Amino acid sequence: MKSAPLPAGPTAGLDVIWFKQPPPAIAEYQFSYEFCRKTSRKLCGRELAPASWTEVEIDRPLGRVLARLAGDRVLLVFHPEAVLAPAAIEHLLASLADHEAVVPVFNGAPSPGQAAVLPAAYLNLATYLEVAALVAARQPPAAEELADPDLSCVLLPRELLASLWEPELAGEQLYERLAGRRIMVDRGALIHVFGNSYSAERLDLAELVPAAARRVLDVGCARGGFGALLRRLRPDVELIGVEMNAVMAADAAPHYDRLVTSRVEDADFSRCFDHINCGDVIEHLDDPWRMLRVFRDLLVPDGTLVISLPNAGHWTIVRDLARGEFLYLPLGLQCITHLRWFTETSIKEALEEAGFTVDVFRREQLPPTPSGERFIDDLCRLGHGERTSLLTNQITLRAVRGQS
Repeated sequence: MKSAPLPAGPTAGLDVIWFKQPPPAIAEYQFSYEFCRKTSRKLCGRELAPASWTEVEIDRPLGRVLARLAGDRVLLVFHPEAVLAPAAIEHLLASLADHEAVVPVFNGAPSPGQAAVLPAAYLNLATYLEVAALVAARQPPAAEELADPDLSCVLLPRELLASLWEPELAGEQLYERLAGRRIMVDRGALIHVFGNSYSAERLDLAELVPAAARRVLDVGCARGGFGALLRRLRPDVELIGVEMNAVMAADAAPHYDRLVTSRVEDADFSRCFDHINCGDVIEHLDDPWRMLRVFRDLLVPDGTLVISLPNAGHWTIVRDLARGEFLYLPLGLQCITHLRWFTETSIKEALEEAGFTVDVFRREQLPPTPSGERFIDDLCRLGHGERTSLLTNQITLRAVRGQS
């Protein structure tokens, strides 16, 4: 039986090989690996109609995969947390031309040569696709050579792949063989990858630790980025960490005087603290209102609590809800492990009811995409939105424990 004709257009003859990898024992990563693979396949199938989509375990022999490919260009995806924007793939295809291989730019790349210059910030899938289309539109199909490129996602002619192919070759070895080739970077192709946010140092939170604080509790310390930074800045501080995930707790432990591997709700502390750091944590708790009262009781009089959390009133969430949509993500405003949602007003009220007085209030406001700016303007013009709240994606507060 004859195979069906390939679709016309720039994506005709494209095969995608996605190399699957086992995620670490961290809930967000486990969700992310599945989310990225399924979302990328859905986007490609809906808008690109590739000749084939093949999923292969990265440590397994490739066998007869090459024989099953139907196209003349192959996209290899080695990064398990990549999201493939159709606009980026189309740009890569147009840029391939006579080059041996082409790689995209990324939102967060270890190589400065592959770090994308973004025309606007994006915080969810819809805004990523919008920004990827903007990046593609402003760059003509072209590529430039780059030393030691990141091969997380690489497009190459089938002939080149065939020259490297062996049935017993695994994806890991194929990646190594590609590393020695002449690779070009396409600055008009933006691929999103979810980075390692669990090691962030959070200078914005460390600078809110009062100078007089000597005993600090870091709640949900993840891999210890905050602890490592505070240890360098304030070596005199006694630092206690709490982290429920054993994998991340093991990474964090060297940065703390004591690390408790437990849910904070179940942790037992025999002494009070001068300061509690709670960076992007309370939205993950079953009962954050009760825990705010617990934090108050763990603080000395005039002790301080710093909280950072996403704003549920951000325009991306409001717009999605207005469209009848809500897509959980591995990280960010719509993280899969968020259990509770707060706005500027509701978090202030929760702190006041728990016996705190807010003395520092900060907003992070990333510039919206063009469609986001129009949405905000329309909503405010109709009297259905408050611009400051709609623009605020992150809230950071420092609160002081009352005397009573």
